[in-house]
Amino acid sequence: MSSLSTTEEKKIVRQRILVVDDTEELNLLLCMMINKNKETIAMGVSGGREALEVLQEEEVDLVLLDMMMPEMSGLETLVEIRKNFHMLPVVMCTAKSGESDIRESFRLGADDYLVKPVQKEALGQTIRKVLAVYETLNHPEKIEKLREDKVESVLSQIARKGEGDQKKKLMS
Repeated sequence: MSSLSTTEEKKIVRQRILVVDDTEELNLLLCMMINKNKETIAMGVSGGREALEVLQEEEVDLVLLDMMMPEMSGLETLVEIRKNFHMLPVVMCTAKSGESDIRESFRLGADDYLVKPVQKEALGQTIRKVLAVYETLNHPEKIEKLREDKVESVLSQIARKGEGDQKKKLMS
């Protein structure tokens, strides 16, 4: 029995990740890696069209998207996601490591880019980083707090610099 009452217990809200990869084994592996984290839960689909259908019906917090898929490529899927879900984070996860592929993905709206094989730590860090950016964007009050903190930090730096300048004047 929990020592906290039900009103004191915090609800754990897991971020929902949609894994889009046509290679079944890799799709399952990525989902397992994501599901080991208590903050995220993954579901996998095998193609772009299926991903777009899921996005119409399910609430998803981030898409992990392969680039090379039959029928609809990852880049084509990315374009459709950006048209219809412009504030949905998308991380490309692909074996393609060429500069032109990376540049094109970001040009079309990818938020980050992972090259397979992906290490569990890198996958988790990337997902957390991208979700944190979108969380801030979706909460203007957090942006305002960040700005206020930045103002205080800059003012503090200026004050310290000013004190140093005053000491220099006194010593000369």
